[in-house]
Amino acid sequence: MNISSRNKKIISVIGYANSDKAPKETYNLAYKLGKSIIDSGYILANGGLGGIMEAVSKGARDSANYKERSIIGIIPNYDKNMANDYIDIALPIGFDVGRNISLISVSDAVIVIGGGAGTLNE
Repeated sequence: MNISSRNKKIISVIGYANSDKAPKETYNLAYKLGKSIIDSGYILANGGLGGIMEAVSKGARDSANYKERSIIGIIPNYDKNMANDYIDIALPIGFDVGRNISLISVSDAVIVIGGGAGTLNE
């Protein structure tokens, strides 16, 4: 890792964990946001699972500026395989909903897109 990548800001996106609860417009907004975050030179972090987390990660991966290791997923248990397909770095911290603290603490900024009780917890 070079110095410039260590100084990159981390933007986290939180919201609906389930795609069924996220309206199509919200899912599309998350996708565009993920792409925009990487287009702007930031690193993306999220909870690493489905719903908004997957949409924002997919958008990030589709950015023309995407580079490997730009998408971080903080996983709620110890199984890296739970991460959605677009996560580059899966951090299985095993804190369940307590992972919210870890996600927020590594972030320079947090963006909320929809969500429920879990999102409010973050």
